[in-house]
Amino acid sequence: MSIPNTLSILINTRIRGNSKIKYVPSMSIEGITSDKVYFDPLVKLNSSVVNYIPKGLPETERLTQFFNKNEFTSLIQRTLGNGAQPKRDLVESKKSGVVDNNIRITLDALFKSGEPFYLKGKRFTIYGYEWENGDWKIQSNKSEKMKSILRPYILQSPYMYPPYAYYPQYPNQIQRQRQRQRGGDPLENINIDPEALTGNVEPNMSRLETAALESGTSLITEKTDDSEKKIGGQRYSNSYDSNLAYYIVIDLELYPGETIPLQEKASLACQIRYEKIRKSYADIFGLIYQPKELRLPEDLNKNYIAAKNKTKKDNNSRQMNTRRRR
Repeated sequence: MSIPNTLSILINTRIRGNSKIKYVPSMSIEGITSDKVYFDPLVKLNSSVVNYIPKGLPETERLTQFFNKNEFTSLIQRTLGNGAQPKRDLVESKKSGVVDNNIRITLDALFKSGEPFYLKGKRFTIYGYEWENGDWKIQSNKSEKMKSILRPYILQSPYMYPPYAYYPQYPNQIQRQRQRQRGGDPLENINIDPEALTGNVEPNMSRLETAALESGTSLITEKTDDSEKKIGGQRYSNSYDSNLAYYIVIDLELYPGETIPLQEKASLACQIRYEKIRKSYADIFGLIYQPKELRLPEDLNKNYIAAKNKTKKDNNSRQMNTRRRR
């Protein structure tokens, strides 16, 4: 049985033209050629081990240790050297919270507040991210289902795809759909205990479930045969060549530029709270929710400045009228 060994991160932002993106390492470090985020669900990561960078090594190693196979192997070895851990399988890792812990530590490292983030050559600064514990799914990177969910994120349309939008089906997609109805899609065959395939999260809290609904796709996975290799009573992937991954969706709050001015942090916090209220309202009344695009300082102040100028002009007019009467 292959063990998932990469983390596929889908990102929702409020940046115009980049509202749905699939994360690649070059978004964190310009020029890096890696296209993977390595992940181990069987060894519990330690944030102090992840964040410790010895003197003389570049600070970027905090990120590259997730992008480079050799560096990630070294991270796992340092983690085990920091303290012995019990042998686990995927179900035990899920139940004991190892999977959620490792996803959280990985996200904390990649999307640390104040760190740079690059989109189409433009520099942004990370304000923060949101992800619900348990909101993950194991799936093959060859899966037609995941390809359907990924489509809006990979295309990077300049406008956000509307929920429940209709996407035209081409003959090969229709053929695969009929094949699934007859007995399952061979590209989605996964020989993993069904209990380990999905995290524990309420459907209405799942961003991954929302992405699936928007693409008209079900997240149910068929279970059939796959190659396996057992070592020491545990099941391991053949090195890091598995085609299985943990898929997650996060909300990422970005601000254009190299820093976030202090006054704008308060503005961003207010916008985030407002969006949470809008989403809760939509959930209660069964409405379609879409977050508003990021409002930059000039957008926020435009109406305020216009109103302030009008008030000042009115006050000047009243003062002039008062003087003339005298």
